[in-house]
Amino acid sequence: PGEPSFTSHGPSLPGVTTSELYITHPHPDGRPGFALATVVFRPLDDQEHAGGVWAKLTGVNTRAASTQPDAAGAEETWRLDLPEAQLDGILATLRKQNFFQRSKTISPEVFLDVEVDGAGFGKKFSAVPALDALIVRVHQQGQAADRSGTELQIRRLPRIL
Repeated sequence: PGEPSFTSHGPSLPGVTTSELYITHPHPDGRPGFALATVVFRPLDDQEHAGGVWAKLTGVNTRAASTQPDAAGAEETWRLDLPEAQLDGILATLRKQNFFQRSKTISPEVFLDVEVDGAGFGKKFSAVPALDALIVRVHQQGQAADRSGTELQIRRLPRIL
């Protein structure tokens, strides 16, 4: 087993943000049998989300300016311990989808950067549902961390039905 490290820049979650997923193995805190999944949510500025496709085609921005408060410093970081078996499953999925083969993806949706045993490989690629699901899981089940990486004492309570 090498020391895989993933970076994924993909679909927005939550709100008008971009998300980056990092998986670090071995676990930085030395937890045997686990990797650490970290998701960073960064707000998009008005230039990145205003206008949409119509504005790109016509040069006319038909959307109003963002009603979001100033997003400077509104970055969120969440962490979750990930069992090695799930990490192995993600690597197997990427191998099955020929991620590690030099090729150009026709309709790339994300940028993936993977490092295993010191060898890195990155490219624009199709969305990987397992990674998208992991981003949501880390946000829902993980621990919030402050900018220095220190875990905050925030606990999500189960929904009451």
